[in-house]
Amino acid sequence: MNSRLFLSNNSTPILSSKKLGIKRRTRQWKPSLGKGFYKDINLMHGMLTHIKIKAKENICVHSRIQPQEVGLLLCISANGVVLYSQSENTPMQSAGNYILPHAEHQWNITKGGDFELITIVLKRIYFNQLFFPSNELKNTSLAQLFDRQSTPKRLNLTHSLKASFVALLESEQAGICHNMLLHAKIFEIFSIIFNQEMTQESQHLLYRDRLEKVKDIISSQLHIQYSICNLSKMVGINECYLKKYFKELFGETIFEYATKLRIQKAQELLIQSDLPVAIISEKVGYQNPPHFSFAFKKNVGISPYKYRTQMIIPT
Repeated sequence: MNSRLFLSNNSTPILSSKKLGIKRRTRQWKPSLGKGFYKDINLMHGMLTHIKIKAKENICVHSRIQPQEVGLLLCISANGVVLYSQSENTPMQSAGNYILPHAEHQWNITKGGDFELITIVLKRIYFNQLFFPSNELKNTSLAQLFDRQSTPKRLNLTHSLKASFVALLESEQAGICHNMLLHAKIFEIFSIIFNQEMTQESQHLLYRDRLEKVKDIISSQLHIQYSICNLSKMVGINECYLKKYFKELFGETIFEYATKLRIQKAQELLIQSDLPVAIISEKVGYQNPPHFSFAFKKNVGISPYKYRTQMIIPT
């Protein structure tokens, strides 16, 4: 069910007002659905939303970020909640702060689930006028960060960022002062995010060569399962920074990267050679064949033996 229809069918209005071009609504969830509220502030160039619910039944809701929009989400609590990004149809970690891609999103809230989020959705033309008014600025990595076509981008949720989100919807100011505060807080939120990303980008540039070396070490020696400790000593990066920056730069953990390469190499050897599975297991870094078979099936969906049987065409 889409979010607008879901809201209409499952909540009752408490407050509605319009001043200085800003529309505000507060609705309460029907008792059969759960406890909580839905609040939104409709601006000329976007919408702010605050949702809180303690679900009394399983809930599935769809929402969508259009290509002409920029979506920012703060998930404050997400106990019993899974958010799917339909562009990739894979579950994403719910609790946190995200830039949402242009796609349909599905919220699955289990009975008893405790869910609270705040969203900012701005019209892209307004967003670009505010932050990227020239073509030169639109081609920067910061601008491209908000032009997501597939996966959501997880952001660092600092205390200042969370406080700014909450202040958007909890201000008791009225009239022109409230209007000014809303726009100031939106500027503040994006300023914090931009600063985070610029700092992160400079750190990535500083460590990029060494992080690329980690990839080279793993890919050229798949038969060796290096520990994080060993890799950090080999490239001269603190273990915590190595794990953090590798994931941020390449979008996957070191373990995920190594496993992906090992399984790909195993698939290649299963098709192109007559080597026993136990030998292939050793060649891709698994000394215990059952552990290899488990990892292979987890990633491919079938065992190495079935994969070889299905992929080799008799001549």
